Amino acid sequence: MTDTKPGKGDLNYQLFFEASNEGMLLATPDETVLDANSAASNILQQTREEIIVAGLGALFDPSDPRVELAWEEQRRTGRFDGELRLLRQHKISFLAEVSIAFHQQLDGEGAISVVFRDSTDRKRTERKVREGEQRYRRLVELTPEIIAVHTAAPECKWVYTNSAGAKLFGAARPEELIGKRVLDFLHPDYVEFIEKRWRQTQVEKKPTEPAEIKMVRLDGEIIVVETRGIPATHKGHPATQVFIQDITERKRAEEEIRRLNDTLESRVAERTAQLEATVSRLKANEQKLRESETALQHSRKQLIKAREEERRRLRRDLHDGLGPTLAGLTFGLDAARSLLDENPEDTHALLAELKAQTQQSVSDIRRLVQGLRPPALDELGLISAIRAQATKYGCLSDQLQAGAPKNSGLVFSVEAPKQVPPLPAAVEVACYRIAQEALTNVARHAKARTCQVRLFIDEAEDALKLEITDDGVGMSEDRRAGVGMNSMRERAAELGGTCIVTHTPKGGTRVFASLPLPALFAA
Repeated sequence: MTDTKPGKGDLNYQLFFEASNEGMLLATPDETVLDANSAASNILQQTREEIIVAGLGALFDPSDPRVELAWEEQRRTGRFDGELRLLRQHKISFLAEVSIAFHQQLDGEGAISVVFRDSTDRKRTERKVREGEQRYRRLVELTPEIIAVHTAAPECKWVYTNSAGAKLFGAARPEELIGKRVLDFLHPDYVEFIEKRWRQTQVEKKPTEPAEIKMVRLDGEIIVVETRGIPATHKGHPATQVFIQDITERKRAEEEIRRLNDTLESRVAERTAQLEATVSRLKANEQKLRESETALQHSRKQLIKAREEERRRLRRDLHDGLGPTLAGLTFGLDAARSLLDENPEDTHALLAELKAQTQQSVSDIRRLVQGLRPPALDELGLISAIRAQATKYGCLSDQLQAGAPKNSGLVFSVEAPKQVPPLPAAVEVACYRIAQEALTNVARHAKARTCQVRLFIDEAEDALKLEITDDGVGMSEDRRAGVGMNSMRERAAELGGTCIVTHTPKGGTRVFASLPLPALFAA
C-alpha cells in the first residue's frame, strides 16, 4: 500500500501535503502509517521514518480518555474534530487540535487521514487573554472612577457599569442600572450638550474631551461630574464607553474656597479702609500736632514778648515813676533839714508833703508787686486763695452746710488735700491764674447752678492736677477761644503741661489742667 497512496500521483495534492503548516498523516484502517508530512515531523519532533515505524496508535496519549471516544465517534460518523493529547518524542504529551477522517482511495481501499496542530501556544495565548480580561475586569470593578457603556442614540440605555457607577447613581448593584435610559440620569440643562457628544462618539467615532455636567441620582439628588466618552461597540452595534468622575465635593470645596476668598477680600478691603481711615486720622492729628506746635511756638514767642514788655513796663514805671519820686524825696528831705532851724513851720508842711509822696510810692510799689505774684498766695496759700476767689462769685457748699446765708445762686464746692507740699512758685501762680480765669468764666458765661473744683497731686505722673466742672450751658460749637482761654493754655504750656477745655456729658464745661512737678523741682 506504500506505493499506492491515494492521490499520490496528483502533483497538486502532493504539494499541498508537503507545504501545509498542519501535521498530516495518512494511514490504513489497521493504523499503519503510510506517510507523514514535514509539519508532522516538526510537531512530533520525529523523522518521517520514525513516525511510520511507530504506527498511528503511538501518536495518541493513552492517558487521555478522550482518545477512545474520538475513535468511536470517527467509526460511527466517519469523522472526528476536537482536542486530544498527542505524544511527541520521549513520550512528551501536548494538547492538539485533531481531525480524523475516513475516506475511500482511488483503488477502492479505505484510508484514514489525521490532521493536527499544536494548540499549546494558542491555549497559552487564550489563557493570557482571559487572564488579561479578568485583570481588566477586576481593575474596572475596583477603580473609583465610574466606567460604563451605553447603547447608541436614540435608545441610549445602560448595558454595563462598574460598582462605582452603581454607587454614584444610588443603586445597590450595577444590575439595577442595566436597561435604564441614560437621559433619565441627565440634568435637563445638559441634555442637548450630551446629545451632541453622542454624535461625536457614535457617528464620527471620535473621543470627547472631559466636560463638567450635572446628573441626577435615583433618589433625585443632583450631582456634579466630569465625563468623557470614547467610541465602543455592543453586540456589533455602535455604543459609547463613558468615564465619569464625581466632583461634587470638589466643586463644593471650590465654592467654599471662593466664598472664603470673597469673605477674606471683603475683610481685607474693610480692614484696608479702616487702616486708610486710621492713617488719615493720624495724618490729620499729625497736622493738628504741627499746628499745635506752631501755635505753641507762637505762644512762647508771645510769652517771651509779654515778659519783655512787662520788664520794660517795670523798668519804665521804676524809672519814670518811682525813681523820680524817690529822688524828689531825697531832695525834699535835704530841704527840710535845711529849713528845720530857720523856718520850722515850712519844715512841717514840707514833711507832710514828703509823707504823702512816700505813701504814694508805697502804693505804686504794692501795685507792681501784685502784678508779679498774687498777694493772696502768700497771705492764704494756694487752696485758700482759690476758695477765696470762689466766694467772690457765690458761696461754698461747706459754708451752706454750716448754716451761712446764701449770697448768690451759684454754689461752689472745693475738693483739695488739707495740706500740699511746697510747690514751685511758677506752678502755684499758674494754677491760681488758671483757676481764677475758669471761675470767672463760670460766673460770667456758664449760667450754672453748681461748680466743682478739684485739686490734687497725681503721684503716678508727678503732676499737680486741677479740674473745674460746672452744670451750665457749656460752650457753643462756633465760639472762638478768647484771651482768657488762650491765657490758661499758655500758662500750662509754659511749664510743659496741658490745659484742656471740653464739654461734660451733661452739657456743662470742664477745665482740666496738668502741671508737671519733677522738672520744676530739679530746676
